[in-house]
Amino acid sequence: MLQIPHILISAEFDSFQLGQDGLQLPYSPSENEFADEFGDQMHRVFEGLMANMGDKHITFYSQPCYNHAISMGSSYFTSATSNGMTLNDAVRTFLGNPLQSQDLTEYCEVGFDACTASGTFCPSLSTAW
Repeated sequence: MLQIPHILISAEFDSFQLGQDGLQLPYSPSENEFADEFGDQMHRVFEGLMANMGDKHITFYSQPCYNHAISMGSSYFTSATSNGMTLNDAVRTFLGNPLQSQDLTEYCEVGFDACTASGTFCPSLSTAW
């Protein structure tokens, strides 16, 4: 367990991990169900970590998006949660006060297809990965 302040960053629908699980776009109905369950598990893991962090100083950032490694491109500055928080904003917030634990997460309540494919929360799939 890390003992120093840190930021944990992960997409709710991590495109790399879902690809490693054998899913390929466009997803079939059963693959959509798998992606929904994957996102739900990500949400539960983050909630569990936040509930048990004790005196650890952790900032959590997650978007309900189908992406991976957005820090490698312009999405770092442009892809945002519904309240406008980009990964760049989250890192700046963390660096501004690394001793404050923060929950900067947003989760999809209506499923992979509605949150990602329709662009409800995220850039279109063609630009998100």
